[in-house]
Amino acid sequence: MPGITLAALHPGDTATIVAIHAEEALHQRLLALGFRSGKQVELIRKAGFSGP
Repeated sequence: MPGITLAALHPGDTATIVAIHAEEALHQRLLALGFRSGKQVELIRKAGFSGP
């Protein structure tokens, strides 16, 4: 199954993290927040005005 980014998800979608591609500081912050390969995430909502 090809990978997708979090930006491609819609509210209510779930996905499994297979990799984190980010600059080192952001990568470390995401790890500190519990983002790890194999973890499942669910998109709750998207910010308005094309925000994250």
